[in-house]
Amino acid sequence: MRLSTKKGCFTAMAAAAFCVLAAGAGFAAETADSPSFKQDVLPILQQNCSHCHAPGQIGFQSIGLDLTSYRGVMAGSRHGQTVIPHQPGFGTLMKVLDWKKDYYTHMPAMGHQLPEKDLDTIRAWIAAGAKNN
Repeated sequence: MRLSTKKGCFTAMAAAAFCVLAAGAGFAAETADSPSFKQDVLPILQQNCSHCHAPGQIGFQSIGLDLTSYRGVMAGSRHGQTVIPHQPGFGTLMKVLDWKKDYYTHMPAMGHQLPEKDLDTIRAWIAAGAKNN
């Protein structure tokens, strides 16, 4: 093998290794910055949603939606999937929380929309994969 060919192969392998390492580092940084269900999302749901969407409450009885736990959130309701990991715009949770005018209902039902900061936290958690963390 000629020296220039060896040098080209080495350069290509080094570039590939760098890309793999950089991608891994970017993923780790993204994961570290992602909201936690337990620490960030669940408190928002507990404060604004759980009084209706818990077993025995009206929101649970009417559509079967339990927002008191990760398992309940991911189980969905009679209207379908509440959360679709990596796709915040497709599950019913963000549709009702974002108050889309073409959607059938707005939540919370008490007449106030969640602060944009809370909406962004939930949206970011879903976009990052809606993990049970």
